[in-house]
Amino acid sequence: MIKEADTMVRMRIGQKVAALRKKKGLTQVQLAKLANMDHVSISNIERGKGGCSIDSLEKIAKVLNCRVDLIKNYKQ
Repeated sequence: MIKEADTMVRMRIGQKVAALRKKKGLTQVQLAKLANMDHVSISNIERGKGGCSIDSLEKIAKVLNCRVDLIKNYKQ
């Protein structure tokens, strides 16, 4: 049950990152470059396939001009 909950949280975070990125008109590659991250990491985050550290969330939030808690607490 915990693993399933973790997957759901990762997917919600990924959905929010993707929505905010698209709202800003950025591609995954552009977001990755601006956040000093690898585009594969951004793709994995958005698909809920990889974990996302607080450091990564902070970098993404800074580029997307939002608070980390807005991304973490996203509910569809």
